[in-house]
Amino acid sequence: MDSASRDQVQEEEQTSGTWSDLPMDILCLIKHHLFAADSAAFSAVCKTWKSVPAVVRSLALPPDNNDNPLSNCPCLMFLNNHFYHPVYNASFQLDNILCLPEGIIRVSKYGWLLMTQGDHCPFFFNPFTNVRIDLPRMDYKVSSVTFTNPPTSNDCEIVGFSTVDDVIRVYSIKRGKESWTEHEFKNRFCVVLSRCNPVLHGGRYYCLGTKGNLVVYDPKKNTVHRTGSPNHMWAHFEDSDCRHYMLESEGDIFAVFVACSGRHICICRLNLSKMVWEMVEDLLEDKMLFVSRPASFLEKALVRGTGNKIYFPRFHGDNGLFYSLATQRYHTFGGGSCYESFHNSKERLYCTWMKPSQLLQFDREAAFYLDETCMEKKFLW
Repeated sequence: MDSASRDQVQEEEQTSGTWSDLPMDILCLIKHHLFAADSAAFSAVCKTWKSVPAVVRSLALPPDNNDNPLSNCPCLMFLNNHFYHPVYNASFQLDNILCLPEGIIRVSKYGWLLMTQGDHCPFFFNPFTNVRIDLPRMDYKVSSVTFTNPPTSNDCEIVGFSTVDDVIRVYSIKRGKESWTEHEFKNRFCVVLSRCNPVLHGGRYYCLGTKGNLVVYDPKKNTVHRTGSPNHMWAHFEDSDCRHYMLESEGDIFAVFVACSGRHICICRLNLSKMVWEMVEDLLEDKMLFVSRPASFLEKALVRGTGNKIYFPRFHGDNGLFYSLATQRYHTFGGGSCYESFHNSKERLYCTWMKPSQLLQFDREAAFYLDETCMEKKFLW
């Protein structure tokens, strides 16, 4: 290029400016509409684009639109009325939701939260209608618990499990009852139940033990039986700090075992005929796996680059942490680094993943108990 051409280019650049000279409000508007992977690429363009602040959204309920990832992708819900959206790698608020009451989220299903204050005072809470249902006091602490239907349904039943010494205890209560029913079974194999909530499948409850074994409760026969431990792969998961997650998807039961510090992860499918765990390799090719203690589930990947990953309720700074089965490393959409473990990430304990159907669901029967003058109202179990 001769000197005249160089001068012409420089003159044009000075006249037209560069991409880094775009006004900050325009850059913020662009970033607001990007998904997480595209947002990371956006920030890598130049220093100016990297300095564009993270998006904090304040929204009403997302529209019921199957083409809108905001309404189709699960979100992580916190007690302080904040949500984290993994596709956008951003936090937002729903304007019509109050802060949740104090307590521990035990289960998240059907748009409802089963919570406890202390170990013995359970209650239901619907964060989208602010309806609270107080339940009869429990005499014992449960390790895992679930419920079968929305609490406004006459068919709703809560079932909880605990292991104490050589006894397996099963607690249950149906809507309309004033006290819990308790059943005791001899714990011949000294199974210790994990804090992973049970899965109801085929009319039976499957409870995961800390050694990977299962306690299966049949309420019709009022019996329990136990399966063996998956010894062939359990060497990495014997530490007390290991995390266990269990879920049902399309008629199969899956378990996710996460070793101490997250250095090893194993996904297994339960062979229901042999009652043994079998490792799976190709489960998540086009799926996103969301795990948390109150709720875990498998969803179809909606956006390029989000499949074949496990999404945890953990953060590296402000960025959500996920595990890629392709790289066998932990990543965030907000940076290019990868990690072999949970190192320098923080687990959020008081939160749960919620499905889009739960975010959009407004339980009509629950709404019956609300009126225009009362934003929060209790009704009896």
